[in-house]
Amino acid sequence: MTRKAGFSDDEWQTLGLAVVCIGVAVSKAEHSGYAGESAERHLTAEGRYQLAQDMYQDVALIVELSETSESDLGAFVMPGSDQRRTEGLAYWRDQALSYCRDAVAILENKGDAGELDAFRRYAIDLGWRVTYAGRPAAVMGIGYGAASDEEVAVMQSIAVALGVDARTGEPPAASSA
Repeated sequence: MTRKAGFSDDEWQTLGLAVVCIGVAVSKAEHSGYAGESAERHLTAEGRYQLAQDMYQDVALIVELSETSESDLGAFVMPGSDQRRTEGLAYWRDQALSYCRDAVAILENKGDAGELDAFRRYAIDLGWRVTYAGRPAAVMGIGYGAASDEEVAVMQSIAVALGVDARTGEPPAASSA
């Protein structure tokens, strides 16, 4: 199992920023109002830790990555920072796509296949959770509302950058390539 010590500081930052920038890009895809944006920010900042603990606790790389604070990854993505507030969807989508492609390349070189697959699933899972976090509940406060076309488009482009199916989080079968 690969741990933080197995990566350079820049590589570790790239892995972490891939996940954080996915959350910011999805949040920027559609205005969700104050409550929705607050929920999206919370999931991006804190929910990534909870997701790792709940679903990826057996992948040390994901757990350790989730324990790295946003400030340790790069202050420019901190909630409330000028850049997070003023930059639009195109900027954050491009950042997310770039970091995702770079993170996959890093893990292809330094991680094992299980860690790469777990990272892909973790990143896409968090992205979908952020997508629905800002949506009003579907029925009487239970469930999720529908994602906007813009949010779905962002998630589909992120899935391509990660090399996964946007719906399942699974890499494509080798025979379908």
